[in-house]
Amino acid sequence: MNSTFHAGDIISTMLFLLFAFLIIGAIIIFFKRVSDGAKQQKEISAKLDTLIELLKNKQ
Repeated sequence: MNSTFHAGDIISTMLFLLFAFLIIGAIIIFFKRVSDGAKQQKEISAKLDTLIELLKNKQ
């Protein structure tokens, strides 16, 4: 049995792992940004509700 590794095998394996980690990292960053966007929308909504209540009370 030939159990030696060729340079091409090692390079292709390293590239595969690199792209796999890049894809996983991109997915994690995407979901973090989506969740941050949802938090910001909730904060803006709460501020707008407060502003509407203040305007109602002023009239």
